[in-house]
Amino acid sequence: ASVSATTAGKWAGKPADNSARGAAAATQQSAAKPKVDWSKQEIKDFLPQPNLVIYLKSRILLLRNDTEQVRIYRDIAVGRTPGKKQARGDGKSPIGLYWVVLRSDESGQPSLGINYPNSADADEAFADKRISRGEAKDIRDAEANRLPPPDGTPLGGSIRITVASDRSGKTSGGFWLRPDEMKELYAAVNIGAPVQIVDQ
Repeated sequence: ASVSATTAGKWAGKPADNSARGAAAATQQSAAKPKVDWSKQEIKDFLPQPNLVIYLKSRILLLRNDTEQVRIYRDIAVGRTPGKKQARGDGKSPIGLYWVVLRSDESGQPSLGINYPNSADADEAFADKRISRGEAKDIRDAEANRLPPPDGTPLGGSIRITVASDRSGKTSGGFWLRPDEMKELYAAVNIGAPVQIVDQ
């Protein structure tokens, strides 16, 4: 859909050229933009349209540019307890649609923070009487202002994708990658990138 929208915007207001010359030019333009073979590309800067998909049960993280798969990271560490994160200290990873809200490289250890809990988590928790109306509002306000959510509520927080601190393969809720993988991921992903986490 994004490619079609871009193409439509580029050619809006221009008359169609149905001549042989016009067809040849269109063919040349299409050929000038081949599909990128990401397996041969070294990532040194932010991707144009980065997004992440994390599979909890498979312990896989996919790095994509729009719909194209760029990298697949296997055997990542995920929350030690199966299921959807609902409370501080439950050892579970979030499940749902989030986005990168924080980039940090303190002490040379790169990490990407995601916006858990988000407004959907807040609405669900408030309906279940796990957080107060004020706490739910603070979470929603942070999301509306594109800020990291408060981590002091009963839902917990500070969920990050970062470098593994041990070889257990299990975390308190965040995600761990090997140092070389995290360095590459950090270079590719900017704040605002969508992060979809699924229980598969």
